[in-house]
Amino acid sequence: MRKIILVKLRYFSDNAPLNRLLALAKGLYESENKVDVLFLLPNKQKEKYTKKLPDGIAFSYMWDENNLNKKRVRLCKAVRNIYNHIQKGSNVVLMSYSLPLLFVLSVKRINLYIERTEAPAIFFSGKLTGKIKEHLYVYLAKKAKSIFVISNNIKSYFERKGIASDKIKIVNMVVDPQRFSNTFKGIHEQDFEYIGYCGTVSNAKDGVNILIEAFSHVLRKYPALKLLIAGKKPYFKDNKLNDSIIEKFNMTDSVHFMGELISEEMPGFLTKAKILALSRPESIQASAGFPTKLGEYLCTGKPVVVTRTGEIDMYLENMKNIVFAEPDNVEDFSQRLLWVLDNYEKALKIADEGRKLVLTTFSYKVQAKVISDTIYG
Repeated sequence: MRKIILVKLRYFSDNAPLNRLLALAKGLYESENKVDVLFLLPNKQKEKYTKKLPDGIAFSYMWDENNLNKKRVRLCKAVRNIYNHIQKGSNVVLMSYSLPLLFVLSVKRINLYIERTEAPAIFFSGKLTGKIKEHLYVYLAKKAKSIFVISNNIKSYFERKGIASDKIKIVNMVVDPQRFSNTFKGIHEQDFEYIGYCGTVSNAKDGVNILIEAFSHVLRKYPALKLLIAGKKPYFKDNKLNDSIIEKFNMTDSVHFMGELISEEMPGFLTKAKILALSRPESIQASAGFPTKLGEYLCTGKPVVVTRTGEIDMYLENMKNIVFAEPDNVEDFSQRLLWVLDNYEKALKIADEGRKLVLTTFSYKVQAKVISDTIYG
């Protein structure tokens, strides 16, 4: 069996990047590849993946257990371990942004591939240092056999930097429909309906403040409805603003922050929602990326209301397989939510078309095959 090595800078449990990695690994395995996944550094809890993996997929951890609290020693040993672990001639896909790790892999005699799911500009902060980092990153990226990107926007970035178009492949949003067979025990088991959101509870990235304020308009007509927000609350300023909106519109009993859910809980949480919402504002990240959660939303067969940002409308059509709202517009987002509630049977038919798209275009098998075919032809 052929072999592909996936490399991640850091292990994170139960988040979108891990779900993407697992789906791609599964798709690569089902395309007759043995898959090794290497993690360089641990998360804060020093966790490891505990769930059963298929026989053809293996997770390895490059950190030294005796030096987990010594950051520099841990990093150096992890880099050494990953360098020694990868054999000459291996097919390696780097799935993290890390200049040091990219450098280490680029000097190894391997077939190196790079995956990028976010705008490179996000990582090049600072006028002088940013330019130096960007120059080094592009220089090393040119040494890769191919680059897998999630959007045409990121593809265009690398083309502008002098990388041939045929070396850049689109590997879009990835969904494994089999994940959506579990149940979630929690607050929504009470006798009420809710609009659901999951992800990083960030105003800048996902416009959670816009969602909360739009929901206040919906409550005027549907006072029994709840808004459940699943995910870690990351920023004090965001929390303060969101709490002030909730207090202003007297929504303390209607808006619930669920905190982080484990991967087994998420599918049930999403499938039991009345509507799934994503009010992402316009930003550099939104224009270049493609939200992984959108695929999971669509997979549920429940109506999805999302802002028209980035390249989403290249794959999805308003009122055919999704309901679009204008970004940064509270009034328009609330009107889209109200339309779904007022025309729910029609909205379910639209949602079913969205689910069909996930089973084809965004299937983990389809997207992983792009990687497998690029590497092995």
